[in-house]
Amino acid sequence: MVNRGSVERSASVFDEPGRPSDAGAPQPHLPELTWPAWVFIGGAVVVVLVHLSHVGQEPGGLLVASAVLSALVAGLGALLPAALLVRIPEAPRTQRLLLAGLAGQAVAVWGWAIFPVLLTGPARPDWSATAAFAILYGAAVVASICLAVGLLRLRRPGVRRVWLLAVIAVLQLGFTVVQAALPAATVHLSFVSPMLVPIAVLTVAAAVAAWVPVDAWLGRERPRPFWALLALGFPLGLVAGALGVWKTLEMLRPSGTGLTADTPFWVASMLVSLIGIAANVLALAAYARLTPIPEV
Repeated sequence: MVNRGSVERSASVFDEPGRPSDAGAPQPHLPELTWPAWVFIGGAVVVVLVHLSHVGQEPGGLLVASAVLSALVAGLGALLPAALLVRIPEAPRTQRLLLAGLAGQAVAVWGWAIFPVLLTGPARPDWSATAAFAILYGAAVVASICLAVGLLRLRRPGVRRVWLLAVIAVLQLGFTVVQAALPAATVHLSFVSPMLVPIAVLTVAAAVAAWVPVDAWLGRERPRPFWALLALGFPLGLVAGALGVWKTLEMLRPSGTGLTADTPFWVASMLVSLIGIAANVLALAAYARLTPIPEV
């Protein structure tokens, strides 16, 4: 049975005209969180703490600031499933695919925090690191597909701009492949080339999830603020991609004096993290306040 009070608390100002409004009804000061929401909140806290545990090991103000910002990006990303559960407590029953997509992305964030060897390990990781790498990328791909299908189910029937999907995929894939391929100039090709295929597959899957809100916003589908907040993640992602290319070039610059002293590299890292924070905050606001309520 659906909890009537939770549905009423989630009533949106973007409901169809003419529907009765409960704006005058007393509203609780804090949302009632279900146990799945608490699980994701706890996971987000753990992710932040794991990231911050490395701050003391990195000397220098720029490195510390970059580590703190990276922790915030990861923590906010891991909170997205909890935001949906705040809006729709019955999401495990009514929005399974959407919740599965957000939850899968959160699990991937947990994994990247728990297995830092995937990002900072030796040039030839052992079989366990390789297996963990494959599992995390596979989980992220499945999560992106579930998220895309879940968002599609929130849309109304209408024209889908397939050409727009192609444009978004090409742009995102271009930035991602460039960032992944550039290190091939200084790292053994046998280590870099196996990464290109899973990274490309993940980027295409993520592009599909990014296309849905952009296409819905351009189609003026309701609620427009919901689609608009999610659609803003695409241009922010393009800016982050351009900054990522700059960061990679700075990392590989022969004249650099080392990563700990390379100011442009850490400035680029912090800018990428700030964009990630902005995108995650917009997504949190969209899912927690504006997600369309399914018919019950």
